[in-house]
Amino acid sequence: MSFIISPGTRPSIGTGLRQATESLWSRVKGLVSLVFAVAAERHHLAGLDDHLLRDAGIGRAAAAREAGRDLLDLPQSRLPST
Repeated sequence: MSFIISPGTRPSIGTGLRQATESLWSRVKGLVSLVFAVAAERHHLAGLDDHLLRDAGIGRAAAAREAGRDLLDLPQSRLPST
């Protein structure tokens, strides 16, 4: 069996597979956005003055620990539910 594909067209991959692919990419983009947002928050936290950390009830050591966490070490509360 052979298929002839006209120039400028693409074969249909089916609605279910297309929706699953779009859903997967949407989830990946959301996770990447979350990683960058948490990284920016940690960077900002590391730059706060001691008096601002005290106002927030966070010690310098705790702020340094949080800021030094691995890029993919995301808080469970921020992860999307599956």
